Amino acid sequence: MNKALFAFAFLLLGACATGHCRKATPTPTVPTDEKAGDESDTKAHIFVAKPDGSLQCKKDKGVTLEKMKEDLKGIEVFSMEKKQDGLMHIQLCGSPTGMHNLFEISAKDLSAAEKLKFKKWLY
Repeated sequence: MNKALFAFAFLLLGACATGHCRKATPTPTVPTDEKAGDESDTKAHIFVAKPDGSLQCKKDKGVTLEKMKEDLKGIEVFSMEKKQDGLMHIQLCGSPTGMHNLFEISAKDLSAAEKLKFKKWLY
């Protein structure tokens, strides 16, 4: 019995000795957004966002997309949507919901949007 246990342990510990389980696995490639690109590319689009101000346990749904779009004066908006930031938030009445208003704009307008307190959407 003792020899069988030793043989099993030897096989178990030596299973990777042949190297097949130590081979480097290829790094997965991250799909890229065709619209996204370098900020210097004038045709590239990016998303900027700002929290909508909605709070948990409140009926108010926060600032509407149309109302917040007015803040982006002089910046062309290609699309807009309301989206959860995907982060964990404390579940407590009166705490932020994590909902954001997203706006698709030209990458060349990022600095103008950042001056208006919008942030580049990274989620």
